[in-house]
Formats: sequence, C-alpha cells, structure tokens
Amino acid sequence: MAFLAPTIHLNGTSKESLLNQQLAVYRAALELLNALAHATPHDRDYYVQTDPRAGTIARGWHQIKVEHVRDIATEAEALAQQIQEG
Repeated sequence: MAFLAPTIHLNGTSKESLLNQQLAVYRAALELLNALAHATPHDRDYYVQTDPRAGTIARGWHQIKVEHVRDIATEAEALAQQIQEG
C-alpha cells in the first residue's frame, strides 16, 4: 500500500504532533486487533442457519476486517517512522 508522508515545515503541523497522531492511530489499531481476536466468529453461533457454510463465511468476513486493521496499523507505524526520521 502506498502512502505519502507529510512534510515537516515551519507553517505546518509540528513534527511532535504529527508523530503523536500516527502513534495514536497505531495504538488504536492494535487495540482493535485485540478486540477482533476476542470476537472471532465460532461455528456454534452459526450452525443453526440454513446455509451450512455460514460459520465459514462469517470467519472469512472477519478475516477481511482483521486484514484492513493490520494495514492501518502498518501504515501508521511506517508514517510514524518516516516522521521521526524526517
């Protein structure tokens, strides 16, 4: 995934603020990943549905959510690193 890091300059947001913003996003994403891990769909909650694949489908959608949040965490971490180095 491509992203564009901000440019630190006198008329812009301070380096410290930009760094803190990305670190906050990163920490929130990690917290959300933890919550998602505890909310993984289980077959016992789907087996009574008419589609026998319901549990598998639910886990597939859940995995997509997890991957999106991982992407957010990865991007925030990379941006924070670029800001720190810049």
